[in-house]
Amino acid sequence: MANSEAEETLRAIQRGEVDAVVVEGDAVGPRVFTLSSALHPYQVIVERMFEGAAAIDGAGTVLYSNRRFSDLAGADHGSLIGRPFLPLVCEADRPRAARLLVDGLEYPAAIQVELAGGRPVMLSAAPVELDWKRCLALIVTDLSPRQRSDRVAVAERFAFSILDQATEAMIVCDIAGYVTHANLVAQSLAKISPVGKPVFEAFGFQSRDRANVGVLLDQSAGGQSVEFELPAEGCEPRQFLGSGGPLRDAHAAVVGFVLTFTEITQRKREERRQALLVGELDHRVKNTLAVVMAMATQTLASATSLDEFGAAFTGRVQALANANGLLTLSHWGSIEIGTLLRQALAPFAAEDRIRLTGPGVPLGPKAAVSLAMMFHELATNAAKHGSLSVEAGRVAVDWFTDPRNDRLTIRWRECGGPKLTGAPARRGFGSRLLQLGVPHELDGTVDLRFAVNGLEVDLLLPIGALGASAHPDGS
Repeated sequence: MANSEAEETLRAIQRGEVDAVVVEGDAVGPRVFTLSSALHPYQVIVERMFEGAAAIDGAGTVLYSNRRFSDLAGADHGSLIGRPFLPLVCEADRPRAARLLVDGLEYPAAIQVELAGGRPVMLSAAPVELDWKRCLALIVTDLSPRQRSDRVAVAERFAFSILDQATEAMIVCDIAGYVTHANLVAQSLAKISPVGKPVFEAFGFQSRDRANVGVLLDQSAGGQSVEFELPAEGCEPRQFLGSGGPLRDAHAAVVGFVLTFTEITQRKREERRQALLVGELDHRVKNTLAVVMAMATQTLASATSLDEFGAAFTGRVQALANANGLLTLSHWGSIEIGTLLRQALAPFAAEDRIRLTGPGVPLGPKAAVSLAMMFHELATNAAKHGSLSVEAGRVAVDWFTDPRNDRLTIRWRECGGPKLTGAPARRGFGSRLLQLGVPHELDGTVDLRFAVNGLEVDLLLPIGALGASAHPDGS
């Protein structure tokens, strides 16, 4: 063979135009060497590919497929040879796949479709010359794992977005108790950036609370709840109710924990306040019952008949109830003295017969009840025997504060009533209340005079005995 012929033969072999070479020998005669064995390594590689691979002719018939392609198509290996390719694609995607078979004969192209069995795949096509004719080399990539991964990622983003919108602190921990996610509320509670840190370290639990919170990191403790405190800079510790349980994967294996911290600081504060109110109510009820019993005893001692007892006792109980009603409206805080006097004196005469003058002075519960009872007795006496018992009678009540001795002075003046010649022969409950009860209850003094024009009373009370939170002058 001449050199030129040998070079041309090599070029033909390189181009794939030669299937066999015949070598003539003097001793043994001509020998034939096929070149098919040269393709064997490439065929092995194609058969081992994770992607499916196939050769499709111009008519859309499968000329070759590797084992992976058969698996993706749901067919036995080798059974696809000679069959049309398009039926392997779901009906909805066949028009696009047909377009790919045409375009792929001219230039590389790719589309995403579903195979007839519902598996999502990517078809990548490129032209190739086989047996002196133009065919299509097709690579099929399974997208199921990617879609599952995408769905998992979307689900995680969705779950984390829900956690971030929650108004309670929510923390996700791994099986070792390290924080893998904390929503915005939880991050605001953490002493340091919590992700990647042990939950105890990230949130600064006090030593006495660590054991309690540790219960939530128990695989068998689903649905448990514990109370604990977290330090707060510059103020009292904040109190929380923690709940949680194990986080499980698709196989029900515990892979971590989900914790929820609900702040109950205000609730605890209200519980303490409620306990104080209940105790205070119990104390007030007992005091009120004691007052009622004392009124009953004193009224009975001074009454001359059962009817007189009934009328006097009912009026006094009503006066006590009215004072307590005002205190209830103010949540047992303070009552302005003018409001108290107007209510106490309203049942006895029209407003034009009783004049009230004085500044706004707040009274605490104790002072309010005592003064309500005192002015009820004064008005009752005036209605029976004094200025309010006749049409022309009048009553003036004035009060003022004296900053020099820090005292409140209240003056009761009757005029226009029956002329008095001196003190009555019999002292009733009202007189005893004024001269004994008020000084004892309010640490004050009472000056009671029976003038010709009617009864006159001066009551001097220390401002501190009024029991209100604010000073009468507003300080």
